Amino acid sequence: MMSDWIEATIRRHAVPLEPRATGVPPRRSKPLALKGILFDIYGTLLVSAVGDIGSSEMPEAEAAEGALRSLDCEARGKGELVATTLRRTIERHHAEAKRRGIDYPEVAIDRMWCEALDRLVDQGQLPAAARQLDARRVSLEYEMRVNPVWPMPGLSEMLGRLRQLGLVLGIISNAQWFTRPIFETLTGKNLAYWGITDDLQIYSYRLGQAKPSAHLFQTAETALSRRDVSPSQVLYLGNDMRNDCWGAGRTGFQTALFAGDERSLRLREDDPLVQGYEPDWVITDLRELAEAVTATALR
Repeated sequence: MMSDWIEATIRRHAVPLEPRATGVPPRRSKPLALKGILFDIYGTLLVSAVGDIGSSEMPEAEAAEGALRSLDCEARGKGELVATTLRRTIERHHAEAKRRGIDYPEVAIDRMWCEALDRLVDQGQLPAAARQLDARRVSLEYEMRVNPVWPMPGLSEMLGRLRQLGLVLGIISNAQWFTRPIFETLTGKNLAYWGITDDLQIYSYRLGQAKPSAHLFQTAETALSRRDVSPSQVLYLGNDMRNDCWGAGRTGFQTALFAGDERSLRLREDDPLVQGYEPDWVITDLRELAEAVTATALR
């Protein structure tokens, strides 16, 4: 069950957002024959003010200072130092993971905040009380400032229709501990309501790897195999040509690029990994997907 403070923090910061048109036309290059659909979250199911987790809407220094102040930790004038220390802590862990052979490493952001705050206290830059702060609270306060999000238009309508059709539904997302609570608070429904089970909620912070790492998609493949479903029978929908479409496609999933918001659309036209790659579909509105899958199911 979600803690009251988590929901209260999310609601206090949440502001409605509308997607911005991309000008990219929808495209269907092959008929859908599906047993399941998996989704990205940021920029696909949720409108993201900056397009992805780990980016910044509010200046990081202002967000860091505000996050600490909200928890009664005075950091006036120290915001830039706090944000820089957090960023360098993450970079250090990424570098260590890459030395161990992980191409696309991921961290648990609350642990990074713990390390960053400890370092700043040791350096005398923050009061000793900062060491006692709940890093989950700090990380959520910070995230809600730097990356405001809101449900994408048609989200509940789409998920409701897909649930009625009996499709296997799941998530593969570059995410943190707060991603699921944010989604559930803003939609007013938990993921189980939509039929999204725990084993098909695949989050980068849990695995220590981020998309487009094959590990995330292979983890989904294993969960699907227990249902006698293969990747070729499943569509993966995401807003990033490399992280989502190319990443899922090389594991054998059908792919759809979500081009419904200019802020989050990542075409990666200069990335050699996606040169010549085409997703099976391009979707510009979540309701398009529900309609297309419904039409296929009724044939």
